[in-house]
Amino acid sequence: NILILDLELRAFIPWRIEDQASSTNYVLGFIYLSGFGSALSTLDVVDQLGNDVVTSAGDDVVSQQLATVDAGSPSIALLIRDGATNKFTIGGFSGTDFLDWGETDYSSYAVAGYDFMGDLQLKKSAPYITTYLRRTETGWESDGGGGYDAINPSSCKITAYWDFKSAGSSTAQQVYRLKPTPVVDAGDLTDFDYPESVVTSRIKVRGRGRSIRLKYESEQGKDFILLGWSMIGGINARY
Repeated sequence: NILILDLELRAFIPWRIEDQASSTNYVLGFIYLSGFGSALSTLDVVDQLGNDVVTSAGDDVVSQQLATVDAGSPSIALLIRDGATNKFTIGGFSGTDFLDWGETDYSSYAVAGYDFMGDLQLKKSAPYITTYLRRTETGWESDGGGGYDAINPSSCKITAYWDFKSAGSSTAQQVYRLKPTPVVDAGDLTDFDYPESVVTSRIKVRGRGRSIRLKYESEQGKDFILLGWSMIGGINARY
């Protein structure tokens, strides 16, 4: 179990990694990498006053030093036991098949807080919710049957929970919908012909209550980058 505190979002992110069902790969430990690395810098050697560059046979004398630099995004590196060989290996959360150990689906979701829309007394409705997701498709690949599949597709479903219910108040709805439908160019499969980098969709939400909570969740084997959402709330005049 891993509990991550995101200081920017001011939210906790819980992770759970199950042992592999077969050949029993499992995580022994992990290390957090802050995203900093080192780079080799070449500096001129100068005199004590710092005015003149020291030379030798007409060439500048230089000093090479390692300096700390920002190398990229932070990440978590895992120490893993390989069940097939009983040896140690290093792993991470980098697979694009979105399956634990390359074979098992996992639950990936974002749950919003309770929204009372201003008060705790009156009943409310949320007729429309607009969701914004990052488009992830980068091209096309053959499906082996004369058709094509998108490379790195996304999917995202939303469920509404009214009045603190533990079960969804409505059936989960798909909000990652590409409009217009992309057309495959068989001559250039690296071109995913879609005019926008953000997928925007608006859906109706059934039900009503004094509070609403939204849950966005992924679909097996597909990406899921939620950027945000906007909700139109209607407050009833009577209790």
